[in-house]
Amino acid sequence: MERKFLKPNAFAPVPLSENFWRVLVSTGDDESSPAVGSSQAAIRADNVEAEVRRVLHEKRNVVDDAVLKQVAPTATNVVGNQYENLIELSFDQEKLIQEEEERRRRQREKIVNRILT
Repeated sequence: MERKFLKPNAFAPVPLSENFWRVLVSTGDDESSPAVGSSQAAIRADNVEAEVRRVLHEKRNVVDDAVLKQVAPTATNVVGNQYENLIELSFDQEKLIQEEEERRRRQREKIVNRILT
């Protein structure tokens, strides 16, 4: 099969070249000198950067809201976990005494059983 009769697959993605952004940024006027062209490309890139900064500054509240929507659930879970597993500060003195007496009684029973057997 000859190469001239082959057609590219329309469904296959075509990779972008390394300088694809220059095509998007360029205004259409091409310079013949590479030095002038590269300096104008640098100026255009600076203009794009300045435009991005301006838009980010104008939309600061939208960006902050989006960030808070991602951070808020995590912060809420941390706060929730802090109050979920608290040690009880108030205690029933009688209950504490009963538990201690029960623990000591079981220890005595174990000792007596070991001695008797």
